Amino acid sequence: STDKTTPIALAIKKARIEAGMTQKALADFTGIGIKIIRNLEQGHGYVNLDRLKSIMDFLGLEILILPRDEAARYRQLDKKMKEDGDSHA
Repeated sequence: STDKTTPIALAIKKARIEAGMTQKALADFTGIGIKIIRNLEQGHGYVNLDRLKSIMDFLGLEILILPRDEAARYRQLDKKMKEDGDSHA
């Protein structure tokens, strides 16, 4: 089976775990069903934007939408910063 986990799903799972929350706790606090939370984190199914925004707002995350060329520059910069950070470890 192929991994369908998206960067958004990974960010949500990471933020939830860093907050010390279970999937059930996140579901309870946001009023969104645990199945939706579980499926979102595993890259299965779909979640509507209102629910996604509620989850992300609760966890202190946001989605940034950029023109494709600008997004590519950010990815290159991020990659370079990570590489530079690894070389200083």
